[in-house]
Amino acid sequence: MPDYRTHLLGLATLLLYGSLAPACLTSSAQSESDAVNEAREVMVDFMTTFNARDEVAWAETFNYPHIRIAGGQVRIAESIDAIVQEMDFDRFAEMTGWHYSAWDSVDVVHAGDDKVHFAVEFTRFDEAGQSLQTYQSLYVVTNLDGHWGIQSRSSFAP
Repeated sequence: MPDYRTHLLGLATLLLYGSLAPACLTSSAQSESDAVNEAREVMVDFMTTFNARDEVAWAETFNYPHIRIAGGQVRIAESIDAIVQEMDFDRFAEMTGWHYSAWDSVDVVHAGDDKVHFAVEFTRFDEAGQSLQTYQSLYVVTNLDGHWGIQSRSSFAP
C-alpha cells in the first residue's frame, strides 16, 4: 500500500535539490531564480500540509486575499481564519474518499522577482493508494511583504 509520505519525501527531495525528472516538476529555464525556488518551496509546503490535514499550516501557505476559482465559483478568502473556518479535511475525506494528494507536474509558466505562475496537475488518492481523480490547475505564487504564498488558484477540481 503506497504511503503518501513516501511520495512527499521523494518530491520534496527532488524539489529542494533540483534533480527533477520530467514527469515530476519541470521548468523551461536552465537555472531557476531565487523567486522560482521560493515559490516551489511553497508548493511543497502546500501539498505537505494539505496531506497532513493541518488547516492552519495549510492556510499559512497562502497570501491574502486568496482567490480560488473552481466549481463554477470564485471564492475570496480575506484571512487565514477564513480558510481555516472553511476547510474541514475530515469531512472532505469522508465525502470524496480522499486520503492524500500528489503533484504530477508543477511547471513554471511565467516568473518574475516577486511572482511565479505554475501550471500544475495533481492526483487525489484513496487510502489504498488508488487514483481517484486527476486535475489541472493554475497557481499564482506571490511574495507579499517578504512572505511567499499562493495568491490564487484556478482549478477544474470541485
